[in-house]
Amino acid sequence: VLLDASIIRDTGIAAEQVALGNSLVFVGWIPGALLGGPLGDRIGRKSASIAFALLASVGLCATGFVPEGNSVALLAARAMCGIGIGGFIAPSFTLLVETNDPQKKGQASVSWTWGYVAGVAILCAIHYGLANVAHASWRVEELTLGAWGIAFAAAAQILVTESPPYLLAR
Repeated sequence: VLLDASIIRDTGIAAEQVALGNSLVFVGWIPGALLGGPLGDRIGRKSASIAFALLASVGLCATGFVPEGNSVALLAARAMCGIGIGGFIAPSFTLLVETNDPQKKGQASVSWTWGYVAGVAILCAIHYGLANVAHASWRVEELTLGAWGIAFAAAAQILVTESPPYLLAR
């Protein structure tokens, strides 16, 4: 939404199509969530979380590369981003709760909520910095956020352990 005017101006895609793309991010959460939980049960919470983080990141990068006038590419990229976000939520939340002390699962879920809100604030700060300080284009913003997500997934692969209950159940 913060980038809509720039996307419309730069690509010539109609405002209605850009708005639909924004909606597809949120609509994509539904199939993502429907896939993310079961996939986390099948391949592990960590692997599912990383896979969906990468899908969302690729969607962001694809958004940054949308050709002029190609609303189908924009809609596909935004849907991919939404499916990635939706799919990330269930296995990553389960991973967070299952890797914490059983006596502190409530605190872990509060950390999740706080982290989500903090993440949105950080994204707004990144947008402000890139748009108003660095005077970067919306494409650079999308690519930067996509690259950050890929780096996050790589760091999680190295630093995050798999859920002990998942490993015990295997």
